[in-house]
Amino acid sequence: MPGTSPVILILGTGPNIGEAVARTFASKGYKAALAAGHSRGPDSTDNQLHITSDFANPDDAAHAFTRVKQVLGIPSVVVYNAARIYRERLGSLTAGTNVGICRHGRRVVTSASRPDRSAFVAACTEAEADDGRLQAVLSRYFSTWKTSLMGDDLSRLQMLATHAQIRDYIKVIWLEDETEFEEMLLPSKSSVIWPRYESGQVIAEALGVELLKSMLAAQQLCPSRLEIRDKHTTDTYIDPEKAAILARDILHGTDLAVTEFMLRKESPARIDISVELSAEHQGQGIGFSMLRKARLYLSQDLYSFLAEDVLLHASALKELTLSFCQPRQMWYTPSFILHNATLPALEKPEISTASLSIPIIMAILSKSKQSLTGFSFRLMSLGKKSTWAELLSRICNEFPHLTWFEIGNLSEKSIRYLQITFPGLDKDSVIGEPYKNGLKVIKRGPASAKRISWVEYVGLDANHVLRIVAECAVATQL
Repeated sequence: MPGTSPVILILGTGPNIGEAVARTFASKGYKAALAAGHSRGPDSTDNQLHITSDFANPDDAAHAFTRVKQVLGIPSVVVYNAARIYRERLGSLTAGTNVGICRHGRRVVTSASRPDRSAFVAACTEAEADDGRLQAVLSRYFSTWKTSLMGDDLSRLQMLATHAQIRDYIKVIWLEDETEFEEMLLPSKSSVIWPRYESGQVIAEALGVELLKSMLAAQQLCPSRLEIRDKHTTDTYIDPEKAAILARDILHGTDLAVTEFMLRKESPARIDISVELSAEHQGQGIGFSMLRKARLYLSQDLYSFLAEDVLLHASALKELTLSFCQPRQMWYTPSFILHNATLPALEKPEISTASLSIPIIMAILSKSKQSLTGFSFRLMSLGKKSTWAELLSRICNEFPHLTWFEIGNLSEKSIRYLQITFPGLDKDSVIGEPYKNGLKVIKRGPASAKRISWVEYVGLDANHVLRIVAECAVATQL
C-alpha cells in the first residue's frame, strides 16, 4: 500500500544520472521508482520499485505512472531522463499530481507552489502536540511559497492568506510561471504560462497581481522577500526593464518597505528580481527610502521604473551595481541623472557594460565626494572626447576616502574604439613598496604581446595608487 513518504519517479534509469538521482533523493527520505527499458530483475524493495517500460510507447508510459501510484503513491517529483519519451500524453499522465519535470537529468524542479501533501500530513502527525516541532514543520513547508499567480496557484495563495496560523510562516513569495516546460507539455494544455505583450512584457492584468497587492496592503501576507523569475524561450531577448515592470506593478500601492532591490540577467532568456523587504516597517509609507543596496539595468526608455522610481527615490542607497542595455554605438545620456539633485551618496558603486561620458559618470557620483570608499568600472567605453586618464585622475583628486578600486576591459571611442592598457604598472620603478601589497594586475593577449588590461587595488593608499594608474593609462587601437 502507498505510504506517507514522498515519491520520486525516474523515467530512464541508467547507471549514471538516473541511479545517482535516486540515491540523492533516497538520502532525503524519498521512495524511488526507477523505470528503464531493460529489466533490472526482482530487486524491488519497500523503498525502491523497478519498472520495465518503453517510453516511446504511450501505454508503457501510462503503466509506469499507474504502477507507481499503486505501490508507492503519487509521485511528487518526476525526472524525464529517457532518450525517447512519447510526449503527447505527459499532461494527462501528470494531471492531479504535484510533480515537476527534469528533462534529460539536467535539473530537478519540484512544485514549490504546494507542499507534498502526504509528507506534510505525516510530518504534522509526528509533531503532534510539540509546538516547537510543529513550528519547524510549518516553516519548512511554507517559508518559501512559489506561485504563478494564475488559476489554482492563485486560489491556494488566497486561501493561505486567510489562515493566520500558516501565513506568518511565509517569508518568501516566489513568482514564476512554467515557461521552461513548454517543450514538454502541449501549449494548449498549459494554464500556467504568463501571457505577454508583443514587446515581451508580462500582462500583469491577466495575473492575480491586484489580488496579491490587496493581500500585501492589508498585511495578510508580510514576506521578507519577493522573488520574480521572468523566463522566455531561448530565442527571445528579454529587456531587463520590461521584466522589472512586473515588480513595479506589485510594489506600487502596497506600502512595502524595500531594503534591497537586485535585478540579475542570469541568461539571455532569464531575468531574476529579488526584493528584500522590512516586514516590521510594512504599512508605514517607507517605500524605497530604506533601500541600501541595488543592482539595476538601465536602457534608453524614456520612462524607466528602475531609474526614476528606484534610483532617484533611494536616499539611503550605498551599494549600487549599475549596468546599461543599449547598442554599443549608442551613448547613454540620461537627463534625469545630469539634472537631478536627489541622487544618493554612494559608498560602493559598480558600473559595467556601458558607453558613457565623463559628465554622466561624475553626475552619478556627484553626491558621493565624502562617502565614496571604492568603485568598480568594467566593460565600459568612454566617448564624447572623454579619456580614462582624465576620469581616473579626477576621481583620485575629488574623492579623498578611497580604500579600493577595480577597473578592467576599458575602451575609448573617437573615430574608432581604442583599448585601454596600463603598461609598466607591474614594474617596481613605476609602483613600488608598500603600494604593491594591495595591487593585482591581469595581463591578456598573446604571449609575445601581453598587456595589462585589468587592475585591482585594496588598501589605505588607494588614492595615491589610482593617481599612478591614471598616469599609466594608454589608449591603443584594437
